[in-house]
Amino acid sequence: MNNRVCLLPRAHCARGRRRGVDDVIAESEGTLDAEVTAYGGGVIWSQYHLTGDRWYTTSMEHDIHEWLEGVLQTSKHEFLVLESHIPSEMHDAKGEADKWSAKDVFAHLTYWLEVFAFNIEARANSRRLIDTDRYEILNSDAWEARHAFSWDRVRLDLDRAFASVQSQVHQLSAKQLTDATCFSLSGRPLVADCMYELVEHPMHHWMILYRRVGAEHMAYEMLERVEGRVSQRGLMKWSLSARKKILRHRQSLVT
Repeated sequence: MNNRVCLLPRAHCARGRRRGVDDVIAESEGTLDAEVTAYGGGVIWSQYHLTGDRWYTTSMEHDIHEWLEGVLQTSKHEFLVLESHIPSEMHDAKGEADKWSAKDVFAHLTYWLEVFAFNIEARANSRRLIDTDRYEILNSDAWEARHAFSWDRVRLDLDRAFASVQSQVHQLSAKQLTDATCFSLSGRPLVADCMYELVEHPMHHWMILYRRVGAEHMAYEMLERVEGRVSQRGLMKWSLSARKKILRHRQSLVT
């Protein structure tokens, strides 16, 4: 996207609906993230900066790879923090198909990172994707295949899965990551899928495991760290769903 001047008076940007600007995500201290109807049609997500009484726009695309790398590293770190609070006797505890052990949970999340990386590569090479709508069957099959793995094997597979996702994401352009008409697995921009697989889905299970080991205070600290990482000015649209889930998880800790 070429940088261009918005030339909307500040008064237009202060109201709930704007001429040419819809669905504002965040506005603070002279910065506005908004969905913009581009000239000739189409939609662009961009960031506006207030100068005088007018808003000026700049592209966010150069930030998206760096931000996603930070999100990925944060997810890896949270697995390590959680692991350090799981008693050693729970590492190789046996779970059941309808009552997963901590090891089963880690293996489950590893499996879905593997599927995500596989589907990115498959889409990029016009191959058949794994049908994730069959998630209940896939979850059951993955548990059957992995529940006997050792903790060390599960952790090694998790590290490899992160590396696979990292490699696939790095090969895509900013446009492929943010424009669903250019590249998509599910009809939405791939960056939204990245946030789900790296943050939203794991966070749900992290909360369960922290509660299981009686470490709700550590769950709260985890939410604070994740929120701080995903909340980057200029990219707030992409973290909106995760931030909503963080809020709900935080509220659940005080009820």
